[in-house]
Formats: sequence, C-alpha cells, structure tokens
Amino acid sequence: MPDEQLNLFSVAETKNPYKVERRPTLEMSPSTLVAWKNRIAKFQSQARKNVGSGQTSLLFELDTKPAHWNADKLDPFELPRKPWDFYRDHPDPLTEGEANIYFVLDHSVPLLLYVGETKLSIKQRWKGVHDCKDYIDAYVSLHRKYKLDFAVNMAFNVSAPSDRTQRLALERDLILRWRSPFNKECWRHWGQPFRSYSKP
Repeated sequence: MPDEQLNLFSVAETKNPYKVERRPTLEMSPSTLVAWKNRIAKFQSQARKNVGSGQTSLLFELDTKPAHWNADKLDPFELPRKPWDFYRDHPDPLTEGEANIYFVLDHSVPLLLYVGETKLSIKQRWKGVHDCKDYIDAYVSLHRKYKLDFAVNMAFNVSAPSDRTQRLALERDLILRWRSPFNKECWRHWGQPFRSYSKP
C-alpha cells in the first residue's frame, strides 16, 4: 500500500516545491508609455509654473533659508545637467562628504523622474545595488525599443544642507512637490511600470 500511494502521482505531475515561479514581465505599449509620461509632465509643468509661490517649511527660519534649500523655489530643470550614466566612465563631479540633492530628469519632455540625497560621491552612491538604476535602464531600453525620443540626465544641487535631517526634509518636500515617478512615495499617483523590469 505505501508503494502504491507513492506512485499515485508521477514525477512530471508533481509540482516542484523549490521552483520559483516568476511572474511574466508586463511591458507598456508605446501609446501607454507616452500617455504615462504626458500625465506626469502635465502635473509637473504646473508645479514648475508655481516655483517660488509655495509655503516655507517650518524646519527653517523664514529669513535665513536660502533658495536652494527651499523645495518651493528650487527648479531642478535649471540646474547644470550630466548624462545619466556619466558616473560609469567619467570623473566624479562630487567628492565624498559633499552633501547634495540629485535629480534624474528626461529633458526631452521635460520630466523629473527621481529625487535622491547623499553625502557620498555619486560613484560611491550608485555603485552596487540601486533600484533607481534599474528603473532608468528599463526606461531607456523601452524608449530605444520604440524609437521614442529621450534625454535622460542627472543634475545636482550641491548646496544642499549638510545636516541630514534637513537634507532629508528637503528631499521629501521635493518628491512631494514634483511627484517624481521613480520615488516610492509617488507610486500611488503613477503606478510602478518599471519596477517589474528591475533585477531580482
């Protein structure tokens, strides 16, 4: 009887408990990608028109907070730009210990994709695992596949607060103001279309 019970299911029919089932990768169509970008661009263009008109954070004194520490006055699109993958082959423009807020932008739209902060150099910050790198790779790859224009660059606010609490507050205010789609705080607005492309 024990032998008969073991033979009730063939090996081929038995589900392998150690096999990891991967969800199929969903890929946006060209029209869906363009519509997704246009929705974000419409919101961000309004945010850009309102630069300088917002309220001041209570973390800073009204008279002493410089414009580059103020999310309501800082326009990421006005900052000098670098190619998004410059850190791979080019000299690092930032040194370790130089606090900065950095932005990933697509100037062809224009679109602000990501806001981050660090006190490391960019090569140090981006070497190894960084989800945003995977999102950018997927974004660029999809544009190349569909032969759509893109101009992904990075920009840096190197006059960010050296105090990490203040720097994180500025980063958060910028993310919420611009609703940058690669930041997890904004996924509820735009979804996570490039997360499924990221490496496991």
